[in-house]
Amino acid sequence: MRFRMGLLVAALLAVGCGPISGRTHIDYVDFIRSGGLDYMAVWGPGRALTDADLGPVQFHVRTMLSGAGKEPSYQPKDGDAAFVPSGTPVYAVQGYAATFRLAAHHDGRLVLYEVSDNPRARTGRALLDIGGKVSTIAMTSTTDGRTVLGRIVEPTQVATLVNLVLDAPVDDQRHGELAGFVSFELRDGTATTQTYYRDVPMLARGILVPRDFAAVMDQLLANGPTPTPIPAAVNLSHRYGLDQAIRVSIKRQDPPMGVLQDPAAVQRFAAALDVDLPTMPAPALPSNYTIVIFEFADHYVSLAYDPPGNTVTVVVPGDNFAVRPTPQFTELVRSAH
Repeated sequence: MRFRMGLLVAALLAVGCGPISGRTHIDYVDFIRSGGLDYMAVWGPGRALTDADLGPVQFHVRTMLSGAGKEPSYQPKDGDAAFVPSGTPVYAVQGYAATFRLAAHHDGRLVLYEVSDNPRARTGRALLDIGGKVSTIAMTSTTDGRTVLGRIVEPTQVATLVNLVLDAPVDDQRHGELAGFVSFELRDGTATTQTYYRDVPMLARGILVPRDFAAVMDQLLANGPTPTPIPAAVNLSHRYGLDQAIRVSIKRQDPPMGVLQDPAAVQRFAAALDVDLPTMPAPALPSNYTIVIFEFADHYVSLAYDPPGNTVTVVVPGDNFAVRPTPQFTELVRSAH
């Protein structure tokens, strides 16, 4: 369960692409490392941070690993970051322990980071500094991470549930099947969202929640709306606003490929999907498919392209349908380098 935030292979942002043969392509998720802890950029419900939320500077980034030419064996060190430029200050977030939240500017925005890996954590309290700070608890859909299926608002019940999470033991070696996202909506308007694994039961980072907490979350899931039938046809560019993405990443086996730094690449890929395409149920994917990820300021859209099957499946959000790609899209994926 524990994340290793340094050198990552294949589509960790979405789903794995299997082993890569030949030379290994190094790719990164948006992380920073400090004090022996790994922090990952977080997207989701809640307001965005502003400069008024920033506390004292904690450190300055020593090395931006993206583009630094590090070997796969390199282990991230304190002060390393994936995409935050070297020398950039990293701040505490007002009202929260620096072992839970940090923030830094990069790519023209203020990014919130939350701890994802704390080997010293024994209870949820060491991972989530939210005691006395939660106003409501929402269960959100796996489809987009934002659609609210249900919400707990009664203050005493909210406090009880939060304390169950904070006192819960941590086992970062456990695994489970994703059922939804639990969003702790905080009194300052921000939120921290944790994946919920119903079968364990467990929250992200290996927080083994008790049955009393799980029973409430399961009821929220049961009360959620039924899935919307897939449309007969869809314009992927319009549906997901692909032309507004910040960057595009391609994760494939051969030849290896990563982040496309050319901003015009976003427009080319979005234009190639700017047409109504007939849909079909999402097919089973082989082990060697290609992932095309459109990254936005607060979320991402992940498309799985299967060249032999000639399909593009919407993986994130989990809309459970696929289309036949345009020749322009397949050529862009094939020729990207």
